[in-house]
Amino acid sequence: RAAQIAQDRVDRIDTRQLSISAEEVNLPDESVLVQLNYRNIEAVYYRLLKLDFELKDQEINYDRAAQLSKYLAMRPYRASTINLATNDDFQAHLSEFALDDLPKGMYRLLVSDNAEFKTDNDQRVSWVVFSISGMATMELEYDLDEKHYQIVDRETGSPLSDVTIAQYGSERDNETLRYKKIQDLAP
Repeated sequence: RAAQIAQDRVDRIDTRQLSISAEEVNLPDESVLVQLNYRNIEAVYYRLLKLDFELKDQEINYDRAAQLSKYLAMRPYRASTINLATNDDFQAHLSEFALDDLPKGMYRLLVSDNAEFKTDNDQRVSWVVFSISGMATMELEYDLDEKHYQIVDRETGSPLSDVTIAQYGSERDNETLRYKKIQDLAP
């Protein structure tokens, strides 16, 4: 019994960890900072995918392996390797890296501890979605029954004109989540 407890502790100490996060919306012409949390990993590989802004016909499969397979089949907008500082102390570490020169749009960033993005054994893959936009939506409530929206410049807060809002909703079952357009809203 003691040997099993000791082995469990060694396994926990040796466990590799990897996760990322980023601001959901970033300003154009500014670097996107990505936060990287890792343990027992020497390098990370990333694939940046540029997504269609339209959510129509998009669906998300709850099967993580199926999702990953779909993402890996897409042509990356950018791909690279980041060598991490030596971290042979078995502790969790936090670092950031920047993605520069991204045009307006929606992106999915995948990171992995292996170049093939495999998830076998003790291999890790994580992803995050973010967008580059100069616009922000403000919800204005005049009464409880009706909502109005204002589109503003994300940096200055100045109202923007001639902008329409498309509202999307989702349908889900046990396996997938599908997005569909509900209506266009007047700002």
